[in-house]
Amino acid sequence: MIYANDCLVRFKSVLERIRDSFIHEESNAFSEVSPIWKTLFAHRSPAVEFNDFAVFLSDGASVIDGAAAKCLDVAEKERLARYHADYIRAEELQRNPLSLVGTPTIFEFEGLACNTAYLENLSLFLDVEELIKPLLGWQGLRILEIGAGYGGLASLLIRAGVAKSYTIIDLPANLQFGAFYLTQNFPEIPFRVVSSSGELPPDDFAGLTFVTAGNIRGLDAQTFDLAINTDSMGEMPAQAAKAYVSWVASHLRPGGCFFTKNGHRRSSTGVQRASEYGYEQMDVLTLEPMKTPSTLFADHSHRLVLTPRSFEQPNVQWKYFDGLCELYALGLHDELKPISRAFANSAWSEEQKRFLDEVKAFTEIRDFSRKIAIFGEFQDNDLRVSVTYLKGLCAFFCTRAVAATYLEEYLSGASSHVAEATALFLLSQMGHARLSGPFRCGTRTQFMVEELQRLGSYPLGLARVAYSLRNDVLRKKLSGISGYKPSKLLKMKNLAFNLREGKGVSFERH
Repeated sequence: MIYANDCLVRFKSVLERIRDSFIHEESNAFSEVSPIWKTLFAHRSPAVEFNDFAVFLSDGASVIDGAAAKCLDVAEKERLARYHADYIRAEELQRNPLSLVGTPTIFEFEGLACNTAYLENLSLFLDVEELIKPLLGWQGLRILEIGAGYGGLASLLIRAGVAKSYTIIDLPANLQFGAFYLTQNFPEIPFRVVSSSGELPPDDFAGLTFVTAGNIRGLDAQTFDLAINTDSMGEMPAQAAKAYVSWVASHLRPGGCFFTKNGHRRSSTGVQRASEYGYEQMDVLTLEPMKTPSTLFADHSHRLVLTPRSFEQPNVQWKYFDGLCELYALGLHDELKPISRAFANSAWSEEQKRFLDEVKAFTEIRDFSRKIAIFGEFQDNDLRVSVTYLKGLCAFFCTRAVAATYLEEYLSGASSHVAEATALFLLSQMGHARLSGPFRCGTRTQFMVEELQRLGSYPLGLARVAYSLRNDVLRKKLSGISGYKPSKLLKMKNLAFNLREGKGVSFERH
C-alpha cells in the first residue's frame, strides 16, 4: 500500500535537497540555457506544491512542457498507438507496466494502459537495449543520463534491473521532476543530491544521484559504465553540447559506452553540423539512423554508440560523418544501414566510398542543379535508390519537370518510410501522386502520410501556406548551413509568433 503522507515526505525531502544545492551552482558551459528551453520554461505553469507534481503527466498540466510528450487529441493518440505497434510488442508493456506517478492521461495500447510519453520512452528503452545489451550486458550498470526529462527512460532501466546506480545531470527546472518521479516510483532506493561544494562523494554509491548542471564538478570522482543523452544535446548551446561530450569521454570507465541520439541545426545557437559535437575524441562502436521519428518534418537524428579511445580501432573517416547525418535528416534510413554499420572501421567497398565522397560534395554545394549533377551511376541498389531520392528532392526546387520522374522511381524501391512519405508529399504538389496506400513501408509510411492528409483538409489558402512552410523545412535541410535563406513567408510566421510571445521584432525563431 502506498500512503499519501509517505509520498509527501519524500517529495519535501528530495525537493529541499535539490533547492539547497542551487546555492553551490557554478556558472559553466554545462549550465547555459538555450533559447529553446528559455521559451519552454517561460510557458510553463509554476510547480511549487506537491499537487503540482502529483499530476504533472496529465495532458492538462503545463508544468513540464518540453520534458514529457503529451497529446490532447483522442484520434491522434489512436494514431500514435498504431504507429508504435509496428515497433513495440504488447509483451513489452506487460514487462514494463506504466506507472501512475504523475497521474498520466491513459489510453489503450493492445488492450494495455499507456500514455504518449510512456510509449516514446519505451521505444527509446528498446533502442538502448538493442544497441547496448550486446556490448555491456543488461544488468548491474552504473548509468549516467544527461537531460533525463521527467525520468521516463530512467525508470524503465531501473525497473528492468539494468542499473546498479543511476545519476542524472539536468537543468534545475527539469531535474526536480525527474527526482520526484524516480523517488516516488522507487521509494526503497536510496538517493543523494550532489553539489560542487565540500568533499567529492564516493564512487560506489548504489542508488539515485541528482545533480544540477551547475554542480557537475561534484561528480569529478565518478566513472560510469553507460552514459546516455537523447535529443537534448541538439537543443543546447553548441558549447554546452561539446562540453558534455568531452566530460563523458573522461568519465566513462575503459570499455564503457556513450549512447547518443541527437540531431543538428535545431536552432541558430546549437550545433550546426553533427561533427561539431566532438565525437571524434572517442571510438565508434555503432552508427545508425534513428528508428522511430514521431513526425515527418522533424529533425531525424543519428544514433551513435561511442567508447573511450583505444589503440585498437582503425582510423575512422570522420570526414564522412556530416554527410551521413545530413542524409538521415532528409529521411533516408534503411537504405543507409549497410554503409552506416561499416562506419566504425571504415570497411566500405570502393563504390560505397565513392558514394560518400559524392555525398560530401553534395552537402557543400549550394546550387541545386549542381547537386543533381554531382552523382555518378551506382550498381548497389541501396546507393542507387538513395541517389535517385536526393536528385528528386533537389529537382523539386529547381527543375520540377524532372522531379516527378526521380521521385516516382524512388517510390518503386523505397525502404525508408520518412523518405517515402516525403516523396509522396512533393509529388502530390505536382499532381503526380495521391496520398493513399498501399505503401511500400506499410503502416509506418501511413502514419507520416496522415500528417499530410490533415494539412490537405485545411481551407485552400491555409493548406497552401502549410505546404509552403514545410517545403521550407526541406529546402533548409538540402541547403546546408551557408546556402539556406528563409522564405518571406517563414519570416512573417516567425515575426508573428515572436510578437505574440512578447519576444520583440525578430524574423528568427529559437
